[in-house]
Amino acid sequence: MQDSDKLLHTGGKHYKFWSYDIDDDHTVTCKWGRLGTKGQNKSYTHSSRWGAEEYVSGKLHEKFRKGYKQVSEEAYDLEQLRGEIVGAGAKVKECGFVKFDKDANHWFFTETSDMYDPNYIPRVFCEIALTGNKGVHCLMIDLDDVYEAEVLSRSRGICPDTGRRRVLAFRLSGQTKITNTPDKKLQRIVEKAPGIISSLIR
Repeated sequence: MQDSDKLLHTGGKHYKFWSYDIDDDHTVTCKWGRLGTKGQNKSYTHSSRWGAEEYVSGKLHEKFRKGYKQVSEEAYDLEQLRGEIVGAGAKVKECGFVKFDKDANHWFFTETSDMYDPNYIPRVFCEIALTGNKGVHCLMIDLDDVYEAEVLSRSRGICPDTGRRRVLAFRLSGQTKITNTPDKKLQRIVEKAPGIISSLIR
C-alpha cells in the first residue's frame, strides 16, 4: 500500500477531497473537506505498519463506496485550485481550464498537458450557483479579469478521467466584463480569481 493517496468526489453536488499519509511511526493522518479549503485532519497511531494499512484499507473501501475516485497529485492540485477560485459559497456545476478552437468555434475543457504549453493562454470557465442567490453564473476567468458569459450551446460526452457523462465543449454567444457587482460572493470571485490563476501560471 502507498504511503499516501488522494481522492476526490466531484459527482453531482459533491465537491470534496479526502487524503491520507502513513508516517514511519505507523501514524495515519487523514485530511478531508470541501475542495478549495484547508479542510480538517485527524491522526490515528497504530502499533504496526500492518495495523495502519488495515485502517486505511477500510477507509478507502468506504470512500470508494460513496463515489470517491483516486486521482494523481496533478489532478488533485488542479481541483483544489478550482475550489479555491469559486470559494465555499457556491455549488459547482462545471469548472475547468478551457481553450478556444477557432475551426470548431467551440471552447473545450483542456487536458492537463495543455497547461505546460507555452502558447496556452490560461482561462477558466466556471458555471456555479452561489448559495443564497437563485441565479446560475457562467464565468470566464483569465489572468486579469472575470467575464459573465452567455452559453449558446453545450456538447456532452464521456469524461475520460471519471467515465461519467459531462460537458466537454461549449459555444458562447457573448462575454461581459464584471468590475463591480452588488453580490458579495460574486464580487469576491471577481477580486481574487485572476490572481489565483496568475500565481499558478507565472
